[in-house]
Amino acid sequence: MRPLVLALVLWLVTDVAWGQDKPGRVEIAIHDKHTGEPVPARVHLNDPAGKPQRAEKLPFWFDHFVCPGTASLDLPPGKYTIYCTVGNHAALGMTATLTVTK
Repeated sequence: MRPLVLALVLWLVTDVAWGQDKPGRVEIAIHDKHTGEPVPARVHLNDPAGKPQRAEKLPFWFDHFVCPGTASLDLPPGKYTIYCTVGNHAALGMTATLTVTK
């Protein structure tokens, strides 16, 4: 099993003039810890209700999408759970909570 680093970068956008929430832009990058190269992975990303989220233009199955090592999504405010299925990360508790705010 190769050690991986899951990096999340979040940009949030708020429409102050109208007071409406806009989605936050989330960039997901999965890299090999030793080489720094992107690693293809299945990504499980669920919204606060537990509904799997889809990344545009990437293959999606019932509960995950597949990325070549990077993915971009626009997400509304809320708490999301995320993990990749490389190795047995989820079984080892290697999951994260992503909070998108306005």
